[in-house]
Formats: sequence, C-alpha cells, structure tokens
Amino acid sequence: QLQVTPAVSQSTEFASGYISANFYDLTASAAYVRIANAPQANGLYTYYRLSSGGGAGLGFDIENGTVYVRDNSNTFTTFAYSSTTHAWFRIRESGGSVFWDTAPSSASNPPAPGDWTNRHSTSGYSTDHTAVKVYLGAGTYLSIGSPGTAQFDGFNTATSGGGGAAFANPFALLGVGRAA
Repeated sequence: QLQVTPAVSQSTEFASGYISANFYDLTASAAYVRIANAPQANGLYTYYRLSSGGGAGLGFDIENGTVYVRDNSNTFTTFAYSSTTHAWFRIRESGGSVFWDTAPSSASNPPAPGDWTNRHSTSGYSTDHTAVKVYLGAGTYLSIGSPGTAQFDGFNTATSGGGGAAFANPFALLGVGRAA
C-alpha cells in the first residue's frame, strides 16, 4: 500500500506523491488502482494520473466530495464521490479512444469486467497514451493544518486479453514533492 500525506499548512499549491520509474504503453490495455482512502476537505485533492510528462495527463482527481475526470487541464465530467461506489479507478485505451471507469469497493480484487462503470470516454484527448508514467498522490492549494493521508492499493495493468501484470516495483522514484 502506498501512502501520501500532503505537506501541512502550505499557502500555495503543493503536491506530494509517487511516480512510476518506467513508461507504460496504454494502447489496447488498461491501468487501474484502488484508492483506499482519499481525505476530503476544501483545498485538498487526491489524484491518479497517467502522464507523458509533467504530472497532468489522463486522470482522476478527487476533491471535496467530487471526482474530476481530466486530460491535462480539460475537465471532461464530474460526479459525486463515494468511497464505497468509487473505490477502483481505471483508465483504458481501445480503438483510439480513452475510457475512465470506476468500480465499487465490493468488487473483486482485481475487479471483474462486469464490475466497472464507464464515467467518460473520448477520442479527443491530448496526452500521448503510448508512453505514460503513473502518478499517484495528494496535494493542497489552501493552508490545511491536518490534511490526512491518501492511500493507494492494488495497482495493476491489464492487456486487452483480460490478463493483468502487477508492476514488480513500479514506483522506484519515491516521495516526490512539487510546487504546482
């Protein structure tokens, strides 16, 4: 389990997290993670992103009870966050389109094909999905004295054939902090 505690009492945006050591090709495959805990407060966010550089990219941000489905600075859709309904987060590519899916906490580990609910899909995205790194983390953009800890579990990738391959040690670069 990966745990991220954002910096305390930052008055400007600051994020902490993990970045995968290697690039991953999302073509005709998927990457997913279970977010075991996403602390909720105004000015605090938890994120799961696939990016070809810089940390933005294809992703989910959970902030103050809302999930944001994003590609770089574009927010495609939002929906109310529930830790039981939205425990698993998956980003996948198929036929030139990218799909953002969620699965409930009651889903198997890993979730079965029928467990996933599609939240958005598009062929109009700007991130190069053929060479992405995984970003897992949390950040603040307001001064928060006790931001809590985001927890990530069960990160895996799956090919279009349905199989999955857990990263042996995907997060070799640990504890990265950046001013946003």
